[in-house]
Amino acid sequence: MQLQSRNHARRRGAILTAQGLRKLNQAKSQTEIEQDFKRYTLETLSEKTGLTPNTLSKVFIGSAGVDKRTLESCFRAFNLTLETEDYL
Repeated sequence: MQLQSRNHARRRGAILTAQGLRKLNQAKSQTEIEQDFKRYTLETLSEKTGLTPNTLSKVFIGSAGVDKRTLESCFRAFNLTLETEDYL
């Protein structure tokens, strides 16, 4: 019984919608422009968000679901608010 409740504690099935991905990419691009076109790598995004490069790859590619807190961390790094229309 304890194992079953642990599995339900953390859902890793959220992916960004087209709208959410567009918002995140636009904010990222705008920040890069403001920083003299210094491009973000997965490693620099990792430092900014506190997430691993592998997790960030999942967010930006949408290849696998992540938990909602992960998406919130990505949005928060660019002063965005994650809204229900931004993820599935």
